[in-house]
Amino acid sequence: MLFFEGGHYGELKETLSAGLPVLFAAIGVSVLLVALAAIPPSTLPGDILSGLVGPRRREVALVGAAIGLSAAIVLVVVFWTL
Repeated sequence: MLFFEGGHYGELKETLSAGLPVLFAAIGVSVLLVALAAIPPSTLPGDILSGLVGPRRREVALVGAAIGLSAAIVLVVVFWTL
């Protein structure tokens, strides 16, 4: 409640309205990469996709997590500068 009483609600609303499309896109890509890394390579469609993702499952999952984390950090930095 202290957050809303401090007058920062307008700044949060402005930050979310400016960055929400980018945040949704980053979260979507992050979830897609993590889900792609979680699927077993034998069930992936096509030999190219399974050959590309299969041996690099850990790296694909880490990139997906990094994209989600960096999107959250950018949102916090934008809010902090307002």
